[in-house]
Amino acid sequence: TSRRHTRSGIMSRGLGDVYKRQRLGRSLSASPPPPDSPDAPLVPAAPRRPRPIRLAAGLTAALIVAQGCASPGPPAPPPLGADVLSRAAEPLVYRPPAGDRSLAFPLTDSLVVATWNVHVGGGDLPAFVADLRSGRWTGGASPSAFVVLLQEVHRSEGARPTEAALRPGEVEAVPPLHYAPPSGNRQDIVTVARELGLHLAYAPAVPNGRPSDADPFEDRGVAILSSHALDRVRVIELPRERQRRVVLVGTFQGYGFDGTPWSLDLASVHLENRSDWGRFFDSFGAGRARQARFLASRLDLGPTILGGDLNTWAPSFMEPTLDILGRLFPDTPQAEGATYHVGGLGRRLDHLMARLGGDASARAQVVEQYYGSDHRPVVGVVEVASPRAPIQVTIEGA
Repeated sequence: TSRRHTRSGIMSRGLGDVYKRQRLGRSLSASPPPPDSPDAPLVPAAPRRPRPIRLAAGLTAALIVAQGCASPGPPAPPPLGADVLSRAAEPLVYRPPAGDRSLAFPLTDSLVVATWNVHVGGGDLPAFVADLRSGRWTGGASPSAFVVLLQEVHRSEGARPTEAALRPGEVEAVPPLHYAPPSGNRQDIVTVARELGLHLAYAPAVPNGRPSDADPFEDRGVAILSSHALDRVRVIELPRERQRRVVLVGTFQGYGFDGTPWSLDLASVHLENRSDWGRFFDSFGAGRARQARFLASRLDLGPTILGGDLNTWAPSFMEPTLDILGRLFPDTPQAEGATYHVGGLGRRLDHLMARLGGDASARAQVVEQYYGSDHRPVVGVVEVASPRAPIQVTIEGA
């Protein structure tokens, strides 16, 4: 059986109400969440109302007197509340304090999106973000807005995921993974976000070893680093193949240079590399295909960029995952090159996939450097444009 869905493009058609957008025929609030105080840096996402102002050029944008927008230089680390950190089922959101009035929504017609598996501390994330900000991977143009979708990130500030989110005995079964970047300075994802002045959403998946294996205790999962605040941050838990796997989704909003608001969902994904021993042969593709079909049935059908380590290491005729997700993401850009090498054999495990619509477009490339990880990043640029007509998407078997 099949289901047919209709979606609209990235940008809203009218300027009469900048607070609403159309998705699947429903009017949804385009308002991002209110800024949080520096005293509570890690909180579940909540709605925020923008304050419209008139720019000198005659465009309308949304300014927030922002404690929720990035400021230059690393902010001082505020205290963390253990009661907030212990809720493993909810995404954790960090918003850096702002030292001045900043645009909550960027005024831009493009968004740089990267995906990278950072190898549980092995990837030098500050070095990669510095190159991204400098325009090294975008043709020399420094991006006005960017997002990095991350997998295998670790967090040492805070409690481990509650045992209720894990299978019996899984706290003891998950092996610890500890790697360091070439600089030797291993930093957890909360520290990186603070020092870079970036917004962070993080979803822990599993503890990184037993409580006795690390001090402080660590967990690991997926994350989104962003130059601007994310709205509607949520977690999708995937069907278990071996370890617990989650997908983290957030909505990025901006204004085009003509004043038209636009929004784009962003999903950080890490599929299973091996199924349980009882279904070992599913490791060659069937297990990831189950996770991909489930994910396709849970994602909203608006404009979306999906990025992550899909672990598509098996021969292509055994890996239906890319075909399953490809039907949902027809605007996926082509990027040549392997992102992972083992034993001299290169495989493309990491992907950026796009569903945009209208005149919007995307391009992507595999970065030449590993930055200390065992995966190469993939960097893409989404060019936002006004839509002409809705696009039909058919999901088979979802």
